[in-house]
Amino acid sequence: MIASLEEATVDMLIDEDTRQWNPELVDGIFAPEESALIKKIPLARCETEDSLYWPLTQEDNYTSKSSYRFLKEEAEVRPLADSESQEKDLWKKIWALKVPNKVKNHMWRACRNSLPTKTNLVRRTIIANDTCDRCHGAAEVIHTLWECPEIDVVWTDATLWDFHFNSEFADFKHLVAWLVSHGKNSRCLPCLHGRFGINATR
Repeated sequence: MIASLEEATVDMLIDEDTRQWNPELVDGIFAPEESALIKKIPLARCETEDSLYWPLTQEDNYTSKSSYRFLKEEAEVRPLADSESQEKDLWKKIWALKVPNKVKNHMWRACRNSLPTKTNLVRRTIIANDTCDRCHGAAEVIHTLWECPEIDVVWTDATLWDFHFNSEFADFKHLVAWLVSHGKNSRCLPCLHGRFGINATR
């Protein structure tokens, strides 16, 4: 068992005999979606020395050109930020919601586009396909939380969400900002709980 996470290293999560991830340790330390991704990472059959590599070049070597290209792409896909005051106000409203902390944290991460969505993983060259696993109809970004037809039941069960079928949002942050600005915080909590559960099952 890992005594202190501050001094923990990745090899402590690996079973020395089987050369597989220790599922009990991984599941106990990381959030469900992170744990699932970690356990999908293939491990070497024999113990090898650690090495550094840069995944954005074929030679695995860091170059300033590849770094510049990566940062430029990040800036292009990142939604246009609201003014600093509006953003701070949104964060305050999220943290003030009367829901479990894990739900607030999930919403905050979704708004900042920091969830391990397939689109984010493709952009970081971790996987090759960003198509939604449920409906196979679109890229998995806000789609999996809002647009995917396979989870429409979460919204249709809530009579307050008729606007779901008539509204489009650029990203999850845009959606949450719309909700709080229209005073729907307290009335949308059941749906937010449902959405958290949906994403956690990915």
